Amino acid sequence: MKYYPDDIAAVLCKLAGNDDPDDKRDCEEAVHRLKAIAQNEYNFDHWRTFWRILETITEQEENR
Repeated sequence: MKYYPDDIAAVLCKLAGNDDPDDKRDCEEAVHRLKAIAQNEYNFDHWRTFWRILETITEQEENR
């Protein structure tokens, strides 16, 4: 995994135009949980696919 959950959450909040600190913390917590789900080999592959897509969005946004 290339990006930390906090990095991904920050990009998602930025893209949504949401700078509310409480919402950012909630998003960070959700992304942390999603990372744990994606890393668990017993969960479906679609979680890992979704994580890779979020990493790609983060990478593209950081390279703008």
